[in-house]
Amino acid sequence: MNDRFIENLVPPDIKMKHLDIWVHGREFPDSDEYWDSNWLRATAHCSLSGARVTASGSILHLSEIHSWLTELET
Repeated sequence: MNDRFIENLVPPDIKMKHLDIWVHGREFPDSDEYWDSNWLRATAHCSLSGARVTASGSILHLSEIHSWLTELET
């Protein structure tokens, strides 16, 4: 994924310092099964000190977002 793609995305859904995350939707929107229905298609981009890392695909599970939010609130 190149920088031009990242620059053309709308503002991220989650932004924390050098980490931007865009959520594109569920991987299996019609699934009723817990694990399958909660995978999110997303793009994550981190840029710091000249290094840039981007990952895209079904890389986030809602249970991970929930745990992350709980830790942040603590």
